[in-house]
Amino acid sequence: MNMDMTITEILKRIFLTKFSIGEITLPFTLLRLLLQFVLPLVVIFFVFKIIKKGLTILIMRSKARDENKKNAVTWIRRGFNIIYYILFFIFISSLLGAETMKYLQMIFDVLNQPLVESGGTRITIITIILTIPVFYIGSWIGRTVKKMVNTAVLERLGFDDSRKFSFTSIIQYGIMIIVVLIGLSIIGIDLSALTLIFGVMGIGLGFGLQSVVANMIAGLIIIFSRPVKEGDRVLINGLEGTVTHIRLNSTSITTLTNESIIVPNSNFTQNIVHNYSYDDKKIVIVNTVSISYDNDPSEACALLEKIAAENMYSLKYPAPVARFKNFGDSGLELHLHTWIDDLKDKYDAHEQINREIWKRFRENNISIPFPHVHLVIPKENPPMDVRVKMDKPEPGKPSKPPVNPEVRFTDED
Repeated sequence: MNMDMTITEILKRIFLTKFSIGEITLPFTLLRLLLQFVLPLVVIFFVFKIIKKGLTILIMRSKARDENKKNAVTWIRRGFNIIYYILFFIFISSLLGAETMKYLQMIFDVLNQPLVESGGTRITIITIILTIPVFYIGSWIGRTVKKMVNTAVLERLGFDDSRKFSFTSIIQYGIMIIVVLIGLSIIGIDLSALTLIFGVMGIGLGFGLQSVVANMIAGLIIIFSRPVKEGDRVLINGLEGTVTHIRLNSTSITTLTNESIIVPNSNFTQNIVHNYSYDDKKIVIVNTVSISYDNDPSEACALLEKIAAENMYSLKYPAPVARFKNFGDSGLELHLHTWIDDLKDKYDAHEQINREIWKRFRENNISIPFPHVHLVIPKENPPMDVRVKMDKPEPGKPSKPPVNPEVRFTDED
């Protein structure tokens, strides 16, 4: 009984005693914290999650455009997050009661204690927290200005894709740097003190951040010299894909199997890059086929050119060209060169042309040879006299492989 009373008293002290931090006593107990703050927020969190999931399913099943669907889902999530943060503040205020502003002022005083103080610069926890929205706003303004300049100015001036990419990238990073510097000065960071910070960073860069600096410099080289740009089809380190986004230190590539690969920018300046669409997206595909020595190569070449000209991906100019390339071991080797308008269609075009070649060659009695070997046995040794000599194995030892019979492979009939 005494043990039960002891446990009861312990639980009462845990759940019904007000929190104290040093000389500060908070106006709520653990039980009140759980019932008036933690439990309501947990319930609201899961209710909001279920509602967001249901609305997302309804929107994705609608007949609206995919872009509008994504925007609607994004704004719904943002709206619920804002409501959740407002409710969080309301519950905090209810928990603290009339002394809310007092405790907020105390928290603010703690966070506003200087961590570093040098000259006119006073860095506190609040200063560090405020740098996050400064960089976010700078990045957002940079991207927004980039899109506005791209759609409102450069497209009307008729700039090509590579020039638009370089120009808009310079504007984006320039605007972002200006906004960040202004924001840092507003939150109380003396920009003159940044020279000291950059000096310290320079020492670190020289030792531990060499690869990071190399990738950033490579990013600037890509922006100005334009060896690749967003939308290009490239082959690098054996990986073929489309460049989807170029950042200052890395580049995102989406492969043919829809895999996203992050490539450090230094790879584009230090390695050989195969850019299929550097100046032009048109490309030549080559279909290789062999015909029998009994067939006329001129007739086969004319048929190949006709097949390519009728293909949906083929360009009328330059016209397809078929060439008699080599005398092969089993047949005459022909190459069909076809120009197509967009490199992204090269695999479909190549496959369609191959199918049509197989079909048309059968219709026109043009045979596609394949290698085969004849086994010829000399007349002086008829088949019944062909023997395989085997050595008699010694006791306890494995037998030796048989001696080859007197047969030979030849191309004779």
